[in-house]
Amino acid sequence: MLFRLLNRVALESGHLRGTCLTAMIVGDRLREMREGKKLSQGDIEKRTGLLRCYISRVENGHTVPAFETLEKLARALECQLYQLFYECKEPPKLLQLPKRKSSDDIATAPSSAAHIAFLVGASC
Repeated sequence: MLFRLLNRVALESGHLRGTCLTAMIVGDRLREMREGKKLSQGDIEKRTGLLRCYISRVENGHTVPAFETLEKLARALECQLYQLFYECKEPPKLLQLPKRKSSDDIATAPSSAAHIAFLVGASC
């Protein structure tokens, strides 16, 4: 348990991003949700068609489930898919990213014409 806690802290701090520890955290969350609903691994097996030993391997961080498998698990737990990764009731707020420029906007920008002419060797 201490090992998992240390891994979680390291992952959340950004030190282990992209490692297999992500699977362990998803497995922890899956177990937490399953036990919170008073379901056994056998119950999940019946609801999803996945083998109980596979569910155990996911919960213990030994295997990374495919997206389709995560969808099955979310349906079996009667929750939204995002809740397997996020503990709050409401989905996370979307970031307000700046609007992307279209290729027309880029091509018609005043500095773009001179830059493109320079790249192709033409003079303005």
